[in-house]
Formats: sequence, structure tokens, C-alpha cells
Amino acid sequence: MKTKNRFLLLLLALMLVTAATGGAWRLGYASNENNSAVYDIIAGTPADLWLGNDGIYMPSSAYTGKVLLYRPNEEVLKTVRPLLRKDEIGKAGRFLEVDVIDSDGSNARLLRGFVYAYFNLNAIENDLWDEGKLAIYYYDAGKLSWTECIANTFVEKGKHGRTACLAIQSGLYALVELAD
Repeated sequence: MKTKNRFLLLLLALMLVTAATGGAWRLGYASNENNSAVYDIIAGTPADLWLGNDGIYMPSSAYTGKVLLYRPNEEVLKTVRPLLRKDEIGKAGRFLEVDVIDSDGSNARLLRGFVYAYFNLNAIENDLWDEGKLAIYYYDAGKLSWTECIANTFVEKGKHGRTACLAIQSGLYALVELAD
């Protein structure tokens, strides 16, 4: 009898959590080094997908498929980091690579719907944001250059806030401390 009651309580708790989150769970896993995460997404549902303190948010996913989030390796960074300095933009603190894979297995290069790339800030980054010295950029592989994200904004979420921008393509995003 006790086992049956425990099972029913567990089932009730699971139903309450599902109802409270609006069914917005996403199945995912991260590698042991926390360098990557893979999430299943379903069209029409919200998705808040993260890798450490960075991620993407979709109020209503336009895709059914997978989202891969990962940190670029040093070989990639050796190529793209100098371009931030060459273009006199600034220096990047963190990088996040985003790939959206549709249900047919094709990579969604240009993203549909509202997809936001975000970085949760620490105290120093929050101060830089307040001073207007922080922004999110994405690497445009077609132009071989960095471009400032559309609608860089501050969101009151987390201990020191979050900066987010409209992500228009799969690819590499960076939280950048702007040059003076």
C-alpha cells in the first residue's frame, strides 16, 4: 500500500511540475566537459536551451528537430578572435555556437521565428553593460566578419541579469567587451 501511495504522489508531483512549466521541458544532454549540449525541440512550444550561462530562447519554436549548443574549439577561435581586434570591435569574453537541425536533418542556416541568443552576466559584465561597453555579436561566415546582433537588450533574469539579441542565423555568437 505504501509503495502504491508513493507512486501516486510521484505521479502527482510530475503532473504538477509539467503543468507549472507548461510542458516546456526539453530533453538534452551535455558532454562531461560541458562543451556541448543537444536538445530536442518541438514546433509551437517554448524552449530555453542553455550551455552553462549561455544559450538560446524561443518563445514558440518554429522547428521540430534538434538544437546543438557548443563551445568552439581553439582552432576556430584562432581564426575568428583576431577579426574582432582587426575590426576594432573589442574583445570577446565568451563564445557560443548554435546549430538548429530540422526534423529532416537539414541545418537551418537562417533562423525562422523569434530566436534569442543570450548570455547570463556576472557582476563585472553587468557593470560593462550599464556603461554601454558590452554587446552580442555574431560571426558572418559569408562575409568573414563580425556583425552586431539585432536588438541587443538587457533582461532582468538571474543574479546579474542577462543580455540577449535576436539570433538570425545558426552559427557563432560572442559576448563582446567593446573597444573604447
